[in-house]
Amino acid sequence: MNKIAKRLAVNITKEAEDQRPVEIIAYGLEIIFNLGTQLAILGLVSYFLGIFPEVLISVVFAIILRTFSGGSHLSSFLSCTVISVLIFTAIGYVASILVISKEVLMGLFLINSLLLARWAPYSTKRKYSEARRKMLKQTCFSILLVALLISLYLPIPQFLITAVALGLTWQSISITPLGVNIITKVDNFIERRKLYV
Repeated sequence: MNKIAKRLAVNITKEAEDQRPVEIIAYGLEIIFNLGTQLAILGLVSYFLGIFPEVLISVVFAIILRTFSGGSHLSSFLSCTVISVLIFTAIGYVASILVISKEVLMGLFLINSLLLARWAPYSTKRKYSEARRKMLKQTCFSILLVALLISLYLPIPQFLITAVALGLTWQSISITPLGVNIITKVDNFIERRKLYV
């Protein structure tokens, strides 16, 4: 994927006479390729398991929240793909069989709000100003509130309500020290296994 992105970036800079470094364009293209491939794999797996809508809606809401809450980055495309497929397939399956009451929904909203208030935005590389951190936290709370109101007051299927709640909850947990630690350990395990394949 990296080689394809670099080749395409070189062609783009030559044809468009773009002055930006090839590495920057290649990095952006690689992210797009990786995300597209991961979503395609996740879509195929969830489709064959009969949980495509549940997985799709949980991924969409988790990605929206992650945009503002931040999140840990994994060592490789393989690790990211494996963990994403496992997590969101599990969420989709649970959403297909579990009914969440309004009380549980409110409880998850409160827990997620507390987790985001404490640890968002999460980043190991970027340093945010206090004003920027405040804006990102407020946006996270707004996303949770909108999702809660949609779940409570719009006539949507129960399995989608559960998928939204679990997708947001996973993203909220993933930026906590416990969540980051679990993700890191799974990432390291996958990377070690690659050496023997």
